[in-house]
Amino acid sequence: MTRVLVWSGLPGANLNSDTYLRLRITTDSSFMSDSSPSPVGLASDGEVEDHRIPANTLPVTLSWVRSRIVEGKLDLRFGTASEIDNIGFTVEERGADGRFVPVAVSSMIASQRNNTAEASSYATQLATVPATGKFYLVDHSSSGARAVHG
Repeated sequence: MTRVLVWSGLPGANLNSDTYLRLRITTDSSFMSDSSPSPVGLASDGEVEDHRIPANTLPVTLSWVRSRIVEGKLDLRFGTASEIDNIGFTVEERGADGRFVPVAVSSMIASQRNNTAEASSYATQLATVPATGKFYLVDHSSSGARAVHG
């Protein structure tokens, strides 16, 4: 049996530094109580997993990207496997000074399914092709953090 665990945000977590997440899966109802269970308490069965969440990461899993030039325009299609606290994406290129800047006046591509482990597909066409031919897909979180893919 497979179950997908999805939650929104990590209250109290400082995502500007490494954060650790401990998950415990058990059928032992005595382990659960009205107060928060101890991360080191005993349970009669189950599993404990510890996960490191690196600083400044966004929980977006980009699963595929396809791009091509059609009649002088950038046709971009991409998919995500999951998106948590993501508000959307921008298409950017690296400027001469090394900073990322939006391609032309591209607007944000809104997240289709925020806080989900379901796949989403996106398609957009930009009137301007980046001068270098290289572009980056940037996802934006509701907290203002960004992650650059490309």
